[in-house]
Formats: sequence, C-alpha cells, structure tokens
Amino acid sequence: MEKKKKEWTAPGAQFFGSKVTVVLVRPIYARNIGYVSRSMGNMGCDRLVLIQPGCALDAEARQAASRAQRALRHSVIYDDWKHFFESEGDGIRIGLTARGRKIRKNHRLESTLEKMTRNRSDLWQDETPIYLIFGPEDHGLTMDDLKFCHHWCSLGAFGYYPSLNISHAVLLGLYNVRRFLELRELENSDRQVTRETHSGNSPNEEKYEVFESLQSWKEQWEQPSDIAEDEVREIEKPVLSEEDSSDNDLAKVDDAAKPPELAPARPGAKLKPFYYPEDTIRDWLESMGLNTREKKVNALSVLNRMILESDPTRKELQILETLLQQNMRMLRQSGAVRRQRGINPSDHDL
Repeated sequence: MEKKKKEWTAPGAQFFGSKVTVVLVRPIYARNIGYVSRSMGNMGCDRLVLIQPGCALDAEARQAASRAQRALRHSVIYDDWKHFFESEGDGIRIGLTARGRKIRKNHRLESTLEKMTRNRSDLWQDETPIYLIFGPEDHGLTMDDLKFCHHWCSLGAFGYYPSLNISHAVLLGLYNVRRFLELRELENSDRQVTRETHSGNSPNEEKYEVFESLQSWKEQWEQPSDIAEDEVREIEKPVLSEEDSSDNDLAKVDDAAKPPELAPARPGAKLKPFYYPEDTIRDWLESMGLNTREKKVNALSVLNRMILESDPTRKELQILETLLQQNMRMLRQSGAVRRQRGINPSDHDL
C-alpha cells in the first residue's frame, strides 16, 4: 500500500504564498538569487520580484535553488522602481535593513507586524499585498530605495556581525511573518475555545472540538513532516552540475526552470496603480514657504515617513489630498484678498 504524503496544513498556508512577495533590489550574484528561491520554497512563499538585477538567472541560480525552483522560475524582473510601481500597484512595503539611520529608527519585524495588524484589522483577509524588500549584497537598501517603504525593519542579529546573507535574511523574514500569522491564528482559536467552554450551550463533546483541532495542529508544528525515508533521500539529492549531468538531465532542468520573462503583470491580482500624493504634499508645504527640494532631510521627507508609517489606505490618502488642495485654495484666496486691500502679509496678524 502506497504511503500517502502528509500535507502541511498550518493556518494561513492557503494564501501566504500569494499574499507575501519577496523583492530583491539590484541583487549581484545569481547563486544568491537561487538560494533565496530555496528559502522561499522552505517557507511556502511563491512570488519573487527582482528590481534591476546585476546578473542573469543562469544554471548557477537554478543549481543553488535545488528543487525549490518555483519562485525562481516565475520571478518577475523590473528595470527600476518606476516600472515596479506601474506594474505592482499599491501594497504595504517593508524595507529590511540592518543599518539604523538618525532620521528614522529601525523597528523589529515582529513589532511592526503587530502594529500593521492593529492599524488594519482586516489586513490578512483582504487582497492588499505585503512586500518584503531586501537590498543588494554589498551595501543594502539606500535612502532612495526606502523612500516609499511604509516600514523600516531589522531582523535582529545577536552576534557581533549584524549583516545577514541575503538568503538567510529572506528565510528569517518569511519565518517571522509566517510564525506571526500562525500564532495569531492559535490565539484566535484559543479564544473561541474559551467562549464555547463557558457558554454552556453545546454538548461537552462539541465544546472541545476547536481545542482538539488546535492540539492536533500544535503536534503538527512540532513534527511538521511525515515523509518516508526514501522520499527524504530523493529530496536531498543535489542538483547535478553541468559537467556531471547528461544531456537529458540538463534538458529536464532547463525545461523545468526557464528564465522569467521581463516584467509581466502581477497574475490574478486586483491592484490599483500606485498612489501617493507627494506632489500635492510638496505644493502644500511650499505654499507655506518651506523648502522641500535641497536637503535629504526636510519637511517633505519627514512628513512622507510619518504618513507612510501609519499604513494609510488609498481612500485615506485621497481624503488627505483633497484636504490639502482645499487648504491651498483657501490660502490663495486669502492672499488675493490681502493684496486687494493693500495689506502686507508681514503686518497681518495670522
């Protein structure tokens, strides 16, 4: 009798792969991209985006990915951030960076996930995508990369060297998100058990139905896999290099891992184009005489960070833009009235 492979049924598994997208900005080494694909396969995340990669996705990348080729095979490549925003649209962008900045503090990813959930209680049920953004291997994300990120986060390294290999960073980041969702689901189930236990409206055998399901999943978490030994050996077989493989083996690998096409649209997603009223915010600040263009740290950059960090919805941003436009109209009208009356603004009590 053939042994049936045990399936992974952790909470959130059904949507995690398409909800969370890994974004690599200007990656340098093909092998590292392959390792990232392998890390994504470990965590059940399917969607990989590359922005201006500095290498081709060749046999070295496919070899490093081992048998976790799915993310690599279907990865999407964009020429730059402009191309990314035009194609991907709105979503919550989390920049992962080990370096702290004076102008903005890095927060741990776990605490950021808690804050995101408080700000948007339906975040994990709606179609809003979550982007985990990682910088190049040599120096990480720049200020320009982080400009439109809602959150700046660190993963937490406890040794003397805080910088992680990019594939390790991706693995740890996805694990934190996945574990957060699973613990949240467990907490919700625990509350449900408590309510049913104290309600007294159901028979005893029905009161603990959720509890038994929860205990079953806890056991599965401790032993998440029940794969036969021969299956383990098959999974752990290394991918043969080009020199050691026959022509037929190479043909099979190439057919299973064809390089991605350039920047197709996000499949199956109902996304609106990227929207952030930066031009309106800049005009509003300049109408009050503030400089927004010379320094890296100015009223515009500070206000942008404050707004983005609150995870505003598209509707909230549209309301903000309308209010600022209305305020600028009132300022212009007030200035025109003062000029007509010959009132010097410096003499007028504002």
